[in-house]
Amino acid sequence: SFGRYQDALDLCKEVLEIRNRVVGPESNQTKIAENNLAVCFRNAGQYAVAAELQRSILAWYRRVTGPEHPDTLTSMGNLGYSLGLVGEYAESERLLREVVEIDKRVLGPDHPDTLLDQSFLGITLREAGKLDEAEVTMVATHAALVRTYGVDNTDTLVCAERLASIHSHQGKHAEA
Repeated sequence: SFGRYQDALDLCKEVLEIRNRVVGPESNQTKIAENNLAVCFRNAGQYAVAAELQRSILAWYRRVTGPEHPDTLTSMGNLGYSLGLVGEYAESERLLREVVEIDKRVLGPDHPDTLLDQSFLGITLREAGKLDEAEVTMVATHAALVRTYGVDNTDTLVCAERLASIHSHQGKHAEA
């Protein structure tokens, strides 16, 4: 959205309204639209609103698709990340550790969703001041991304930036 957060929010709200009207509130398509709206709220800095919506979405996916369905796992990762952004580090860490464990078992250790959730965990650990653990998590995530997708991949580069941020927080400016 490149800073056009209100435009993105308005469009996501419109899509959600249409989904609710056309396929109903209990449709997976509607839940995907709700998740997209929550991500728009998060990107606009409205972290608490995003987390509230993501709690509802996760509860629906757990009830409808089960605890290990990929959509449930995506919802868990999104909520875990948002919880960290509102400073609920203990709950964020607990949820992200749980989803990473399930991701590895269900999707595999090098699956993009597993690596994204692992990266979210590293960010939460950094923000919670658990810098050594954040570094270990992010180093492992970065190594998996390099091995799986190469050094020029966008996700690999974002992870490298996150690792550099952890090093900077640790005072390891040469590594950053």
